[in-house]
Amino acid sequence: MNLRLNCHEIVEEEKITSFEVNPFDKRHKKIWESVSKERRVAASRVAAVHVHISVTEKEAVKVLNYCREDVMNELISIGDHSQFERINAYRIMAETNGIPPVLANFSELRKYIISKGGESSVWDLVRYKPSTKTVEFRMFGTTKKIGEILQYVEACQVVLNMANISGC
Repeated sequence: MNLRLNCHEIVEEEKITSFEVNPFDKRHKKIWESVSKERRVAASRVAAVHVHISVTEKEAVKVLNYCREDVMNELISIGDHSQFERINAYRIMAETNGIPPVLANFSELRKYIISKGGESSVWDLVRYKPSTKTVEFRMFGTTKKIGEILQYVEACQVVLNMANISGC
C-alpha cells in the first residue's frame, strides 16, 4: 500500500488531495458540513499530541485559570516544531486563540462547557473533559521521540502544581 509514518505537525496545503470526513463519526460530519473551506484546510493541515491529566473539579478550575497567555505561549513553544504555523492553523479552525476563560468556580466551568455545546465543542488549547475527569492539553506538536512526549507530560504536571500553589 506504500504507506509510511509521518510525524509532521503541519503539512503544506498543496499536499492535501481531498477533504473527507470520518464517515463513522456524526459529530465530525456535522462540524465538517458547517465550516468554511478555509477552516477545513486549516484542520486538515495539523496534527498534535494531547496530554490528559486527572484532576478534581477544584483543580480543573485552578488549572484553567492559571493558563493565561504567558503560560499558554510557554507550553506551545515547548512542543512547537513549525515556528507557530501549526498553532496558527489550529486557531483558524477553532476560531479562538485557545485560552480558556477565567472562572469563579466549577459551576461556571460546567455552564461554559454547556454554552459551547458540550465538552467536544470546547476548542480551547487546554480544556476540562467531564467524561474523563481530565484536563486536556492540546498545544503540543507531533514527534517520534518518546522523551519529548514525556517532557510535554512533565510540563503539564508543572502547570498543575503551579496552579494549585498559586491558588487561582
